[in-house]
Amino acid sequence: MKTTREDFVYFKKRCLYWIDRLGITGWELHWAHEEMGGVRGQCAANFDKIATLALDKTWDIEPTRKELERTAFHEAGELLLVLLDILARYRFSITESDLDKERHTIINRLASALGVGGQK
Repeated sequence: MKTTREDFVYFKKRCLYWIDRLGITGWELHWAHEEMGGVRGQCAANFDKIATLALDKTWDIEPTRKELERTAFHEAGELLLVLLDILARYRFSITESDLDKERHTIINRLASALGVGGQK
């Protein structure tokens, strides 16, 4: 099944919603709508906080609004966790405090997004 330009606009809108809702800030975001081998969506990022969020043009299922929403949320979640992943991959060149800082940043973003302790 092919995703349309309208699907891509919706995907981008919902990604931005979830990025904001999860309190993800400080990123330079780029967007792509291209053939990616059937992965539905993708978040590619680097340590300099530059990320490309992409929607695959060809899906294995019908790209309904519900599935586009799930994909947008998933890619926002990838963006939320990507720095922790990068730090872990380069664990020999980072300090324990780098990992601690990123882990606490994620926890605080989730607490804020979920309204824990009156935060929001």
